[in-house]
Amino acid sequence: MIYEYRDYKKWVNDRIAAMPKGGRGQYMRIVEALGTSSAIITQIFKGERELTPEQAVLLSDHFGLSKLERQYLLLLVTYSRAGSHRYKKILEEELAEFQMRAKEIKSRVPQDQELTEEAKAILYSNWYYLAIWSLTAIPGFETLDLIIDRLQISRAKANQALEFLEKHGLVKVKEGKLSIGPTLIHLESSSPNIPRHHQNWRGRAFLKYENLGPDDIAYTAPITLSKKDAALMRERMLGFISETLKLVKDSPSEELCCLCLDWFRV
Repeated sequence: MIYEYRDYKKWVNDRIAAMPKGGRGQYMRIVEALGTSSAIITQIFKGERELTPEQAVLLSDHFGLSKLERQYLLLLVTYSRAGSHRYKKILEEELAEFQMRAKEIKSRVPQDQELTEEAKAILYSNWYYLAIWSLTAIPGFETLDLIIDRLQISRAKANQALEFLEKHGLVKVKEGKLSIGPTLIHLESSSPNIPRHHQNWRGRAFLKYENLGPDDIAYTAPITLSKKDAALMRERMLGFISETLKLVKDSPSEELCCLCLDWFRV
């Protein structure tokens, strides 16, 4: 997390180093985002040159920082550019206040709190909220960069979702490493978020249909049968769901998959 740093250059370099493949090509992406040259970027992050405030704003957009994170980055840049000892001391106090505020936000959130309806509406608004939450349970996805690489979503979306998940105690962040909070969230069948939840994940299933892997399954079969057997099919599906929940409850988190099961009268 950026709040753990007093040096924005170290934050950027550490962040890139933690990315998949050691962040290969990331500095060139910063060059493009800032509209400058590779020589200048090298002088900034490997030398004595400093970012301008305008470049810091572009960099925050590139990394998809939240409003508060952007303010902190701008403060870090101002601190690094400051010329007098007195001014640096004032800025150090402001940096400390930012860091304290970030800690207070974390401490106010109980680990197993019940989500409000407003929070549930956000959690189920897009598929990647639950995907990010779920991936933090799997070893090998301890950083947001690794999750972004797996899900292929924008950094802005990932940061927005992580900020929400951390705020509500669903994901824990310690020393830049992510871990899961509560491992089970139940959505009542009467919840107004149910339709959106189904749409989100079936939308992901639709995208998979054109590129199914050997371990993927897609089965669609309009069929006719007796009312008695239709009721039996429904009961068997409910039994399968119940057995699935029992199985995954104690199963170690190694892979993220999605189960979409449909049965309806046409």
